[in-house]
Amino acid sequence: MTEQRVTLSDRSELAYNVFNDSANKVPLVMIHGMTGIKNDWTGTAVEMARMANRTIVTPDNRNMGNSKGDVKGMTIDVMANDMIELVERLGYETVNLLGFSMGGMIAQYILFNTTRKFHVNKVILAASSIRFPPTKVLPNSIETFQSFVAAGFDPEWRDSHPNELNEFLESFNHPQRPLETMQAQARAIGGQDTTEKLKIGDWTDLIYVLHGKRDELLTFALAEHALLTVKGSKLINLHSLEFGHFFIMYFMPKDWSDGVEECLGE
Repeated sequence: MTEQRVTLSDRSELAYNVFNDSANKVPLVMIHGMTGIKNDWTGTAVEMARMANRTIVTPDNRNMGNSKGDVKGMTIDVMANDMIELVERLGYETVNLLGFSMGGMIAQYILFNTTRKFHVNKVILAASSIRFPPTKVLPNSIETFQSFVAAGFDPEWRDSHPNELNEFLESFNHPQRPLETMQAQARAIGGQDTTEKLKIGDWTDLIYVLHGKRDELLTFALAEHALLTVKGSKLINLHSLEFGHFFIMYFMPKDWSDGVEECLGE
């Protein structure tokens, strides 16, 4: 695996990885959430691509990780357009989208976009929502974002995985997670609500929800709201719902691969 980059029409540059690019199944594009970079889930993506024999694409969002771009006035629509242009540059005619947290809202904006040149086969809202709480206080330091991230793990996980947690939090002291970009992401996602759009139509075999009951950042009640609002949406069947917001850190890659593949259905 070698990191690749593409220059977009506004001169922004997106960095991304492609795993198992010779597979014949519909590719899965995994879109990260606020504060996230593609390296956070590289190990799991490698294993999922191998076990499912599916191409997996993991991009860095605008001005995060190794991507570059202006974040002044950044919106969810801007980030969605970045991903649309990336998919089109890759030449995919059909893709599956897995959006983690903020990435789930980005995936919804991609789905709603009527000018994209590719078909969206499935959308997985992973630890995400169709309704995000307003951003009342903008985090003003890396330490504030570290506290936010730590709250994404339930107390039992934090107590039993101190080394993994500390290593993850230390990764925020790195220029790949610029404070100004994470603040721009927080502004962009706050108060987003697609409830009214998703009340219309039947989304059977298109929208899936992956959410844990120990999620303390976006509570399971928000997942239940999505399942009640979005006609035909389904909860992804795992052997347990006892996991927190940063879902990829819970369970083994095979669990996630099996759960995702069951809804992708090829």
